[in-house]
Amino acid sequence: MQSTRSKKLRILLVMEQCNPDWFSVPLEAWNYYEQLKDRATITLVTHERNRAALEKVPGISNVVYITESKAVSRYYDFINLVASIVFKGKTNWPLMNAIAYPVYGEFNQKVYKLFKANVLNGEFDVVHVLTPMMPRYPAKIIKACQQTPFLLGPVNGG
Repeated sequence: MQSTRSKKLRILLVMEQCNPDWFSVPLEAWNYYEQLKDRATITLVTHERNRAALEKVPGISNVVYITESKAVSRYYDFINLVASIVFKGKTNWPLMNAIAYPVYGEFNQKVYKLFKANVLNGEFDVVHVLTPMMPRYPAKIIKACQQTPFLLGPVNGG
């Protein structure tokens, strides 16, 4: 029988943004994943827009890509267009985060629907929501963490 100490933790790692080709939050998330992947059994849940970059990485596995609806995809394109016109190369992050919330909101809801039963059934030892790194964005999966430890963060103060 395997001892508890040598057993790898099973982590549900929720990172809406996780991309080794980007900077800032997506790259920070990628660096966390890189450090955890050999230490634990990871199920990485991320947005579909990260697929191309992640699939170029040799040996990456057990990734669940969340796709967005056509309406949210169109909305995402629209807010990026408006931001490029209004902000003229500079970004007002609090405003951008506020108007982009529906994109994350759909992701958050889909993660909950997809993994609620798995978490409730004890299939993970820890649920870690790493991105977005904003305290004002909720993580609905916490509702399923009745017997499973939940970790949020790191969290920016912004």
